[in-house]
Amino acid sequence: MTSNHLYIAGNQKKLDLNPDGPYIFSSLFKKLLENGYLLTENCKAKAAIFIDYDPLSYSQFISLNGNPNSAVLLRFEPENVLPSQYKKEIYNKFGLVLDFGRDIEGRIETCFPHPYQHNANPLTPAASDVEFDLNKITEIDIQKWHSRSNKFVLIASNKIPLTSNSGYFHRTKLLRQSLNSKNIIIFGKYWKINFQTITFLVRSIFFHLRRKHNLSIKMVAKTFIFKKLDYRGVCNDKHEILRNTQFNVVIENTFDTMTEKILDSIFNGAIPIYMGPNNRDTRILEGCFIRLSNSADIDNLVNNISNLDKRNIEEILLKINDGIVSRKFIEHFAAEAVMHRASNYVISHLREINDQHS
Repeated sequence: MTSNHLYIAGNQKKLDLNPDGPYIFSSLFKKLLENGYLLTENCKAKAAIFIDYDPLSYSQFISLNGNPNSAVLLRFEPENVLPSQYKKEIYNKFGLVLDFGRDIEGRIETCFPHPYQHNANPLTPAASDVEFDLNKITEIDIQKWHSRSNKFVLIASNKIPLTSNSGYFHRTKLLRQSLNSKNIIIFGKYWKINFQTITFLVRSIFFHLRRKHNLSIKMVAKTFIFKKLDYRGVCNDKHEILRNTQFNVVIENTFDTMTEKILDSIFNGAIPIYMGPNNRDTRILEGCFIRLSNSADIDNLVNNISNLDKRNIEEILLKINDGIVSRKFIEHFAAEAVMHRASNYVISHLREINDQHS
């Protein structure tokens, strides 16, 4: 293959290389095509981009004389979901590594915001997600906000925590410790103990074991909650729920990475009660959320927030409106803008490596 053939690989996923597809990296593919690269799923290429690390795809690329310096790793999945890709020996296999949603000390220039896309359900991106114009997001009607029917909501799947310092662990911990577990309305997968949940947990255990991740029986056991929750099932459109919610409990899967969760809340005017990183991206959102500590008692928190002065709440909503109206949030986080900046970095690197070998 010629030097402009670019192998695209995903972590155990068949990628849709359509530049107009509904995925956050579709705009990356578009930019690469515009710059003369031919995208391929054939690993016999001189250069490659890995969307999260897959050892088999990488080995195949190298075995067919792929150049490690021309291998680019884009790390989207956080460390507690795919810990193997954050090992130093994996980092050293690539000529360039870009991170999304997290700050890496000493490598800030290769760290980008989590690319935000308006997904009704991020597990099943649809063409309508791409068609949604983020510039049409309007400021929150503060008077109508007070009449929203959902007081506290949590939208997330329940999954096996690898450590006690993960969001999966803290979500179940908060709910297990609550004396009134119906304080929060819950949407998402695997909260109800049934055949589907058991099947998913078994598959997850085998996935982690195959990847040689540290997995303890104690952590697996803590996935289950044996108490009645105010569980409303899986939501097809989280935005529809958030538009009618006052406060959304947002606990990141891992505490060094900011994802779309907090932005979904902010853009819909559901004030985030947030447990996540304190980095460049969350500091842009400062004043738009209520910080949740990892030692918080959910019952006390619900009580304290319920008793917040109306002026305090409206100050947060005004701050959110300021970020929306000024377009500051859109310009920094929108997937197309983020992937445009990231693709420039990737293209510059690949051209530099190609020039060295020409």
